[in-house]
Amino acid sequence: MDINSYSSEETTFQKRSDMHLLRKLWHVGTGVAGFIAYSSTNFSLEQVGRGLVFFSVLSLIFESFRLRNPGLNRVVLNVMGPFMREGEKNRVSGLPFYALGVGIALSFFHQPVALLSVLFLIFADPISSMVGLRFGKKKILPNKSIEGCLAGFIVCGFLTYSFTALSVMPFIPEWKLIIFSISGGLIGMLSEMASVYNLDDNFTIPVFSSIGLSIINSFLIIF
Repeated sequence: MDINSYSSEETTFQKRSDMHLLRKLWHVGTGVAGFIAYSSTNFSLEQVGRGLVFFSVLSLIFESFRLRNPGLNRVVLNVMGPFMREGEKNRVSGLPFYALGVGIALSFFHQPVALLSVLFLIFADPISSMVGLRFGKKKILPNKSIEGCLAGFIVCGFLTYSFTALSVMPFIPEWKLIIFSISGGLIGMLSEMASVYNLDDNFTIPVFSSIGLSIINSFLIIF
């Protein structure tokens, strides 16, 4: 049976240009569930990160088997079809990149920087996508609009301000917090925009944001 004939019979797959609310809820839900699971264990963030990197490797191996085996692919599409995009029927899904990006951030970067970068992925990515799809009129890159990018900047800036204020206030001056928050908004926005270069944003957001936030933190000494 041809894999491509599957969708018309059982599941309607959505494209990247569709709103796909169920996928976005899954995106946020898995991230929040991960935070809850972590808080209920005694594992360190580094251990969780290494576990996620290992999981991403296993996921990539499984994906290679899925894409080579039509029967296995049909089973996966039956179960996960509502959360997958049209292009993922015959291509690696976003799950391995999600696990790899978060795993690298947690394994190799300072804890507050890594956590903030993961928050960018969990919340800013789906919100900027929804705003861009609903209100985006002025395109600046393929699949990227000014409106969506602005939403990403605002959400990342808000997350940076809130997370930092809860973590280190009143031990840093307000002006540092404001500069760091604006920088966090820009870094999160640019990390999401970097996905247009054949990179998955589930990877670019946590990894590139961790790099950018680490650089800014080295100057401002926030954490």
